[in-house]
Amino acid sequence: MKGRGTRWKAVVLDYDVLSLYSDDDDCTVCLTPRQAAALLGYMRGMNWKTRWDNLPDDFDLKAWVNDIEGRLINVSCNCDNQCLCELTNAVTELLALQQATELVYPVIPPNDPSQNLPPLQSTDPDNLQRRDAAICDFAKLYIDQSFEAMYRYAVAYCQNNQKTAGLDTNRIVGGLGLALGALGVTASGPIVAALAGASFLLGVNEVGDEIITYIEDSLESGDGDCNDIQRYPAAVRNAYGCQLARAMLDDITYNSWKTAFDQPDPLTTAQMQGDGIPVFWSAQIDLNVRVLLQSFVRSGDGFQSFINALSSLADDLYYEAAICPGCFPLAPGVLIDPFDGVNPYVESITPAPTIVGAEYQWAGGDWSPIVIRFNQPVGLDLFDMELVRGVVQSEPSAFEFKANFLSVNSNVGGSGPNELDAQLSSLGVTRTLILSARDTSSENALMRLEIPALPLARGLIVRPVQ
Repeated sequence: MKGRGTRWKAVVLDYDVLSLYSDDDDCTVCLTPRQAAALLGYMRGMNWKTRWDNLPDDFDLKAWVNDIEGRLINVSCNCDNQCLCELTNAVTELLALQQATELVYPVIPPNDPSQNLPPLQSTDPDNLQRRDAAICDFAKLYIDQSFEAMYRYAVAYCQNNQKTAGLDTNRIVGGLGLALGALGVTASGPIVAALAGASFLLGVNEVGDEIITYIEDSLESGDGDCNDIQRYPAAVRNAYGCQLARAMLDDITYNSWKTAFDQPDPLTTAQMQGDGIPVFWSAQIDLNVRVLLQSFVRSGDGFQSFINALSSLADDLYYEAAICPGCFPLAPGVLIDPFDGVNPYVESITPAPTIVGAEYQWAGGDWSPIVIRFNQPVGLDLFDMELVRGVVQSEPSAFEFKANFLSVNSNVGGSGPNELDAQLSSLGVTRTLILSARDTSSENALMRLEIPALPLARGLIVRPVQ
């Protein structure tokens, strides 16, 4: 890979040059739908402030780009009766966001992969949520594509009289890297696609004769007919995607990536059995499949495609997903005081409260959201604390609890102290809970919460993943 990234640079727009052109007069432009789609594919990069020079701080870049996208999506023009064009559906997948003779590969230190990728260093709770959700989505997609590569290789190997000599592995895995477009336009950019494609090629080349274990597992009968080779069922592919996701959520490093399948994971076999795979077969599958999947995660290219996808999706405002639905069985609920700073589940609280006696207090004013960041994915059940207000104080009177881009609202009527409670189980597995006061106007009021001495069953119930 010598010489990577030495001749490529991103396209950068200069606002000072662009401002020399009028933005007031509409021009009639005739485009074919294909031409409009091609231009639309470039618009996502235009949304990134890092791709601009001299961009004014008060310029609403998002609104300006959205306006252009809307015009391209709904092209309708008649140029002197020479053409009539209309594009009625938004383009959902355009891999070539920019053209270059070579791709830039960010330097990704194996044990500090976020070092050169600012979105992964963000402290914004929504970005962190997107990153965690992207870990799950990409892990599942990457493993699904690895299984597809194994299936194609198994069929070709069988048809080649069970010999590796003469197999065209480039043709076997052709297009698999591009299939990562299912994650969205930014994540399916050329870097991610190229790196993932390279890792699938390395994977099938390393599998070699061990692919016979795949053939034996997937044959409907023992007659060795190549036409009987089957893809592993979705339940199997999903279970191993979850195994990779769990490993990476614990530690986003290359070591976690390449060792994700070194040891059996009881949760994986349990998940397969829960989805209808018989116990005896799930055990046999695990013996064979982990060996094969190891070939697809030893590649540094695969890890780099993973990290680049996380970076792309972490600050993509159009990407809203939950953390690994179905990948984590949850333990029974544990009652904690979410603000005491000593419970084993909360990593940080922003802004941190001032503790006055039994109360947790936050200044009013702008009524900033309170962000609770957990140190592991957890399910949430009940939030129940005392809202401390003066006898005649009636605000805040409403609250929003947000996780996974979903929300639950709770109203606290009247004035004076009252119970603030909300059932949060519908929010799913998360690492972040955001509590926001609503219906507030006083700039001097304090946000005050406490857990009374009685009853004891007050606080936040979390369900750790098993």
